[in-house]
Amino acid sequence: LFSKIISVFYFLSGGSYWITSAYLSLINFICIHKLVQELNTSFPEYKRAFSMSFYFLPTFVFWTSGLLKESLALGALAVLVTTIINFNRTKKYKKVSEWLFFAGSTMILWELKYYYAAVVIPILVTLLVYFSINKRKYFHPAIILVIWLGGIVLISVLHYNLSLSRVMEVVYQNYQKSNTESVGIHYYHFDGSWYGFLINFPLALFSGLFRPMFFDVTNILGVLVSIENLAVLAIMIFGIWKSNFKISVKNPYILATLLYVVSLAVLLAFSSPNLGSLSRYKVGYWPFFVSMILLLIYKGNKKGQILQEPDLKNHH
Repeated sequence: LFSKIISVFYFLSGGSYWITSAYLSLINFICIHKLVQELNTSFPEYKRAFSMSFYFLPTFVFWTSGLLKESLALGALAVLVTTIINFNRTKKYKKVSEWLFFAGSTMILWELKYYYAAVVIPILVTLLVYFSINKRKYFHPAIILVIWLGGIVLISVLHYNLSLSRVMEVVYQNYQKSNTESVGIHYYHFDGSWYGFLINFPLALFSGLFRPMFFDVTNILGVLVSIENLAVLAIMIFGIWKSNFKISVKNPYILATLLYVVSLAVLLAFSSPNLGSLSRYKVGYWPFFVSMILLLIYKGNKKGQILQEPDLKNHH
């Protein structure tokens, strides 16, 4: 699919690699910009956090600019997130053409990066359901977990590699293929079993979020990535200390973002222990994670909790 899409831009650019790269970069930027605009409208007090996370993260900007699948995949993901947040905020149905664009973006994301889609689609559907029936007082945000798990089960039948009966086998196979590199994540007795998965979960989560670190790198590009990771880790520690970690998990957006980030970070760290590849794949959740870290800083500067449970009667 990516080759077919690229062939169109190849024709329009007269076969120029650089012009084709510029087209893809522009498409990605427009989609990301729309997402940031929607986030700023929904949560105006955190505009700077969203701008810094989606516009100025070096690895995110680098891996979503140019002739790469990530340019289109992350643009498509941004369209999905923007559409759902906008609908939850306005409760207005979009035009048929806009929903067709939404459907097309879903297809592109699924075909290019099905593992991103497999995690984000159930979460977005969960948010849609939540905000559709949240007037009921007994509907606690914990129900988000139940709906999300149900969505995971349903989407597992849509792709062979996502089948619940063999997902760990697929993860282990990818781990074995990628673990031949000298620079990578080395797990303790990971054999593809759920036991091996659970005991290595903390290492996978840390690696998926903060590695490569300075002790992992062997070249200048790795050094630059490790500096960014170390800076984000330092900011997170500072934010936790300054805010006393008072984040309201009753807010569905906070809970949904945590589910998305943790799920992808862990699965990708297991499936792609090569740190060079991981630094590229993590762009699917990296700006969302950094946004949450920056919200911790905002919490420390203001009274009250970050993104408190929304006022259901006066939701924008």
